[in-house]
Amino acid sequence: MPKLKLTHKFVDAVEVEARTDFWDSQVNGLVLRVSPPTGRNRDGAKSWNVVFTREADRTKVRHTIGTWPHMDLESARRVALASMAQVAAGDDPSAKRRLLRESATFGELITEFLEKYSRLRKRSWKEDERLLGPTYINDSLRARKIVSLRKADFLELIDDKMAEGKVALARSLHAVLRKTFAWAIERDLLETSPIATIKAPGKPPQRDRVLSDAELGAIWNAIAATSMSAEMRDVLRLLMLTGARVAEVAELTAGEINPERAEWLLPGERAKNGRAHVVPLADEALEILRQALARRPGIGHGDRLFGRGGTAITPNGVAQAVRKRLQIVGDRWTAHDLRRSLATGLAGLGVAPHVIEALLNHQSGFRSSVAGVYNKHGYQPEKRQALVIWEEHLLSIASARKTVVVPISGHTRK
Repeated sequence: MPKLKLTHKFVDAVEVEARTDFWDSQVNGLVLRVSPPTGRNRDGAKSWNVVFTREADRTKVRHTIGTWPHMDLESARRVALASMAQVAAGDDPSAKRRLLRESATFGELITEFLEKYSRLRKRSWKEDERLLGPTYINDSLRARKIVSLRKADFLELIDDKMAEGKVALARSLHAVLRKTFAWAIERDLLETSPIATIKAPGKPPQRDRVLSDAELGAIWNAIAATSMSAEMRDVLRLLMLTGARVAEVAELTAGEINPERAEWLLPGERAKNGRAHVVPLADEALEILRQALARRPGIGHGDRLFGRGGTAITPNGVAQAVRKRLQIVGDRWTAHDLRRSLATGLAGLGVAPHVIEALLNHQSGFRSSVAGVYNKHGYQPEKRQALVIWEEHLLSIASARKTVVVPISGHTRK
């Protein structure tokens, strides 16, 4: 049983051929147990334990407090100190955990997971709350003891969604349940996950939904007529006017907007492909952003423009707004379909493919070819012209007017 001052580097790198305990010289009773790779766990396993002598019968007790890398060294030392303080006071922390493990229901586990993990660490915690809510996890399953849960309980849930053709939902349920049970194991509430051997459902088919002009006009008008915040209306309209990605618009900061140049500079760290991107702003888009800035006097350069704190607009919030309030046309549509519809619509209006790619900040097609390697032209004038054309087209169909005749690339389009 080696004893040494554990370090993050050592814990991360250590490998063994046989199960070995490494005792921390800095915190009495803290042990890193390292297990070699096995058929079930090809990477091996590392768990944090507190070993102490139980006062009642002088028996040595090993109490698991977490696993690496989910619990880092500093957290393990903090929890170990708290556990040893309980021992010094005559308590048995392993007994309390064992009692909780035997009595906790799945509903209580969900509540703990949401409060102590999801809400603290995930921007998408509201989506976890929705997926783990009563819509999908019924009262009967929530009332079950977690130690009684079996693989079949969740296979039925996931298979039902697959049978309904809701592949994306089935994948989302599988992912959040997998994380919930992994967290329970880390907290020593479970020893194994009931869904450990359930494979993730197949990937959903690639969407190809393109909204028609009539649908786009109806959606534009519905945004104004539907009950939602001014910030959410702004985000949805900008998605329609610019073709930007949902997260790019929802998380836009005040400093990214240059009203004088009528431009939005998306920094590389916020772009999906890591490339900074300049989005020209036509009149309507610029006016939306000017009004949004006017609603937030004194806003900081790096502050989110659309809401703040708990009221900030999120990509998940946008998806929910579309799903719950704007399904007013034909087949179901998503916020990302607006981007595809803009690209398709611009092509129909005569905009060249390479300009559309530049406008969408794509690295496919022309821009990823050999020609794209040598051609560094940003197509800013062409991008601006394209968005002016698109804005006029969108506003025209929304007000039931014909598109103005616009010359582009030597052609005239109506």
